Amino acid sequence: MSILRQIGRTDLEDNSRLRLDDDSAGLGPPLQEDHVLSTAGIVQGSKVVIEPGPIPLLSEVSLQFAMSPPNSDFQPVELIVDRQTTIRQCLDQVTIAVKLNSDEWHLKKSNWCGEPLSAIDDEEATIEQLHLTSGSLLLVCPGKLPPKGYINLPVFIYESGEGPVEYGSTADTSGTSTTSESMEVDVDSKLKGIPLYEQDPRQYYPPLLGSINYLGSVLVAKDATISELKEMISTLPL
Repeated sequence: MSILRQIGRTDLEDNSRLRLDDDSAGLGPPLQEDHVLSTAGIVQGSKVVIEPGPIPLLSEVSLQFAMSPPNSDFQPVELIVDRQTTIRQCLDQVTIAVKLNSDEWHLKKSNWCGEPLSAIDDEEATIEQLHLTSGSLLLVCPGKLPPKGYINLPVFIYESGEGPVEYGSTADTSGTSTTSESMEVDVDSKLKGIPLYEQDPRQYYPPLLGSINYLGSVLVAKDATISELKEMISTLPL
C-alpha cells in the first residue's frame, strides 16, 4: 500500500503535481513533469511539496496575480496559461475569477519583492513576448489604460509659502538673497576632501519651500511636444 493511501490521500495518486518550497521565496510554481531535476532547480536539500492540481505543459506557464494596492477582499490568483495568451486575455480571466469588471483594471509587472513596476500598456502582447516565466507576479491595478500611443499624466502645481524661489538663490527674511556663488563656497568648504561620488547632491541645491498640489490629469500623445503638454495643462478644468 502506498503512503498516500495510508494517510488517506488517494486523491493525489492520479491528480497531483509538485512544487518547490523555498525558505526565503516560499512556495514556487507547479513544476512541469518533462523537466529534469537540475532544470527544475531541485538539488540536495530541496523541499518538495506534493498537492492536487493540474500540471503545466511545456507550452504553458504558471502566473500569480495579486491586487495592488493589497485588498483583503481579494486573494491572490494563480493561472496556468499558454505562452501565446495575451495580457488582455489574462486580465479577463483574473477579473472573472474575482468578479471584477476588466475594463476598470490593468496589469503591471512587479519586481523581485512584489512592488509595482510600469503598466503593461500593450494588452495584445503575449506572455512569451513579455518574457514572463512560471512564478512571475502580475499586479491587478485600478484604472483603465489610455489608448495606444497615449499616456495619462497626473499634473501638480508648486505653490511656495513665501513667494517664488529662483534657482541659484534662497529665500532670506532679512531682505537679502544668498547667491549660488556664496552657496558653492559654503558647500565646498563642508565637502572638501570628500569624493564626489560620496557627496549628497541635495547639498548643492536650495531647499524648496511650499507645497505641491494636485491639479488634474491630461491624456497626451507620446509624441507630443513639451509646449503642447504645457498648453494642455493650462486648459485643465477647475
